[in-house]
Amino acid sequence: MLSEIKKTIQHHSFSFFIISALFLLAGCKDEAKSSFTADFTYELVDGNHIRFMNQSSGEYYSLDWDFANGEKISTTDKTKTLTIYYPAKGEYNVTLTALDYTGNKKSISKNVSIAKSDLALSFTATVDAVKTNYVNLTNTSTGDYDSFKWIYRDQEVQDQVNAVAYFPLAGSYEIELQVRKGTNTISSKQILKINQDDPNYVPYSTLFWSDEFNTDGAPDPAKWGYDLGTGNGGWGNQELQYYTSRSENVIVQGGVLKIKAIKENYSGSAYTSTRLLSLNKFAFTYGKIEVKTKLPAGIGTWPAVWMLGTNVNTTGWPACGEIDIVEHRGSELNKIFGTLHYPGRSGGNADGNTKIILNATTEFHIYTAEWTSSAIKISVDNQLFHTVVNSSAIPFNHDFFLLINLAMGGTFGGAVDPAFTNTTLEVDYIRVYK
Repeated sequence: MLSEIKKTIQHHSFSFFIISALFLLAGCKDEAKSSFTADFTYELVDGNHIRFMNQSSGEYYSLDWDFANGEKISTTDKTKTLTIYYPAKGEYNVTLTALDYTGNKKSISKNVSIAKSDLALSFTATVDAVKTNYVNLTNTSTGDYDSFKWIYRDQEVQDQVNAVAYFPLAGSYEIELQVRKGTNTISSKQILKINQDDPNYVPYSTLFWSDEFNTDGAPDPAKWGYDLGTGNGGWGNQELQYYTSRSENVIVQGGVLKIKAIKENYSGSAYTSTRLLSLNKFAFTYGKIEVKTKLPAGIGTWPAVWMLGTNVNTTGWPACGEIDIVEHRGSELNKIFGTLHYPGRSGGNADGNTKIILNATTEFHIYTAEWTSSAIKISVDNQLFHTVVNSSAIPFNHDFFLLINLAMGGTFGGAVDPAFTNTTLEVDYIRVYK
């Protein structure tokens, strides 16, 4: 019996030894797999660029860099040298993390110093001496950067060196200039005081009518009708297109209205397109009209979002009045036209102004007309560029309807590029506030 007990003890002791040895070997194996270190060196290339070199050792798979300037890079290239731009003076805590196949991590952090700023951010913000609710902004920054924007009142204005900010109510407001270089963003802020409310300010808080173009297919027939054909003498402007309601020329797709002008032989015309209008479906007197649109490119194109008096078919034009919220012609890219037509000021003698913006044909912008009994103001991206004093002497005190179209050629569009094939006017939304 005693001998059996000894055998059992010896057996269990041997098993414990084997299991312990296996755990020890496994631990050694894991330790071998995790036997790596993270390290890097760096050198100053110039005052604002630093070159980083990986010096990690051992068995690892990938590297995660955090350069503490908003830029992060993940790579499996262990020999890759990275040159990083630091536009602003300061201390930056750079971290390199090495990872192995099992997810083990080793990290190291080092401080790098930038002695001077490559960008000198500055701007002036001056309250207008006459229009005391308007502030004239000028970007006076020096140095190399890609883009910038003004931020105020939850609004953003992109790449306008000289901008005008509107603050309708008295108070203190923060104005921020934000500059971007690569993936880096730097900002400068000022606090400005507006001393009095604008007595003419109308808070357009009620959305009265809109089309968000959220339903794919043809435009909503409850909101839009069509002008079809070539009109009288090319719609009175010697325009070259034939307007249709075909899906080839107009469609709502992906939350956007798309009006497409096409070079094709159609019913005796060389081009086709579409003109939408809200006549007999929606009309109004006074309000704020806001349209978000990306304009088409192409020499000879003439897109417009505009308004006519509902009495156009009885009184005629220009006696009915016309408000052009935005017009553009492809021969003058990025030049925005805001215009009023009325007796004595129409056609080539119309009451209008222009504004140069960036990326009118590659990005969406917001075009606005504010229409009251005392004035009509036309803006782009919150930048007012034309004001007409309203009165009973001009025909802007009755119902108007909306139009959206893309014309080709004509007295305003000019000669069409012979290489033109097609282009598209895109509208994200159109809204009317009261």
